[in-house]
Amino acid sequence: MAMHVVGPDNADLDYLAQVVADELFLPAATLIVLNGGLVADGRSVANAFAPILNHPALVAAMAKGAKVVRFPELNPMRQVSESKSLFADVAAGAPPAAGEPLSFFDQERVAIWWEEKVPGFFAGINPLWMPALAPQAEAAA
Repeated sequence: MAMHVVGPDNADLDYLAQVVADELFLPAATLIVLNGGLVADGRSVANAFAPILNHPALVAAMAKGAKVVRFPELNPMRQVSESKSLFADVAAGAPPAAGEPLSFFDQERVAIWWEEKVPGFFAGINPLWMPALAPQAEAAA
């Protein structure tokens, strides 16, 4: 299984063009993830990725069987990154490691993204393409 994660800039597909051209690593189980988290605040995700979807490297990869999926966007992604905090901590309202805390509304946006949208993204991927995770250890021993 291969997973290629790209942003909304054509330059993000330079390596994929080389992978496709040289037939380096493009197995039948290939996902190309359009990372909505990299779209600048206020920009439409659909518009941001429109040129990417028509890029020759992406078209060639899809012709070889690659599936394209979109990782969910998060409007306050930049603020979370600048806070140097974990998504779960921001969602829980914990003080940031750096900078100002996010607003209550942005904390809720992060919580919905982290607790619903991200798991929903992974639930939509063929489970045979996902690594098997070891069962969580029981809390009580």
